[in-house]
Amino acid sequence: MAIHITDSLSQVTGCTKDNPRLDNYLWLSLTVQLDYFDAENHGPQDRDYIATTLKNNKFVKHKELINAHHSSIPLTNFNWIKNNPYQWDYIHENLKTELTLSLIPLNPHIPTPSNTNNKIISHQQLIFSKTQTITTYLHGKDYVIATIDAINISNTDKIDLINKIERKWNDEAKWLQIFNWFDDDRKRISYTWDWMSNKYPERTATSKILSNIEDLKYFFKNNFISRLEREAIIEKIKKAWNQSEQRRKNTDTSQLNVVISKKSKESLDLLAKTQGISRNKIIENLIENELKKQSSIAGKLH
Repeated sequence: MAIHITDSLSQVTGCTKDNPRLDNYLWLSLTVQLDYFDAENHGPQDRDYIATTLKNNKFVKHKELINAHHSSIPLTNFNWIKNNPYQWDYIHENLKTELTLSLIPLNPHIPTPSNTNNKIISHQQLIFSKTQTITTYLHGKDYVIATIDAINISNTDKIDLINKIERKWNDEAKWLQIFNWFDDDRKRISYTWDWMSNKYPERTATSKILSNIEDLKYFFKNNFISRLEREAIIEKIKKAWNQSEQRRKNTDTSQLNVVISKKSKESLDLLAKTQGISRNKIIENLIENELKKQSSIAGKLH
C-alpha cells in the first residue's frame, strides 16, 4: 500500500508520494544558488524548511523549478553506479573535471547569487565550491543524481555526460583488476605496507596503515598518478612477495642428491605424472609410508 505524504512540501510540489530524488534536487538547487538558504543546518530531509523557502521567497519561481524536474532523465541512466565508495569518488572527480571545463548557465528560476553579477558561472563556483556542505547530507549515488538534476543543461547533454563518465569508469574498473592478486589477504597487504615503507618512506609517512584492499586502491591512486608506475610497482611487490614466500618454504627443506637407476627414475617420473604431484613429493610420501609400516626395507633388498 502506497504511503501518501501530506506535509507542507507536498502541498507546494503537488507530490504526495515519497520522492527523495525531488527533495534532493530542490535542496541542492537552493543550496548552490540562494544566498540565505541555510543548508548547513537544514538538509534535504527538512521538508518544512524547503517548503517555507519556496513559498516565502517571491523571487524563487518554485512552480517552474518543480516542473523542470518532472522531465528529468530516467534513473536507468544511473544503474551502473553501485554501492562502491571508490567508484563514487571517481565519478565525483570526473564530474568536477568535466563541468569545470564548461560554463553552465545559472538556474533561471532562482535569484542570482550575490557573489556574481553574471547569469553564467562556472560549475566549479556553482556546486563544487559548496561540496563540503552538500556532502554532509548527500552521498554516493544520491549526490551524483542530484548534481546532474540540478545542472542547467539539456537532458541530451546530461545523458552524454553520464555516458562519458560511465565509459571512463568501465576502463578504470578493468584496470583495477590488477588488485585482484591481493584478494583482501591481510598478509599480502601487510607485506605491501612494509615493502612500501621501506622503498617509499616519503609516501607512507603521510598515509594511514593499509588494512584492506580499498585502502590499497586509494593509496596507489593518491601517491602514484601514472598507471604505468602503479603497475610496475605492483609487479615488484608481487615478485618480492613470491621470493619471500619461497625463502620461507626453503627453511623447511634441505637438498638431497642421490643416484638411482634409470629404470627407477622412469618409474618415479611416471608416478609423478599419473599422481599429478612433484617427484620430491613422491619420494617424501614413500618415505613417510615406510616409516608408518615400520617394515624392514633391508630385508626386501635381499
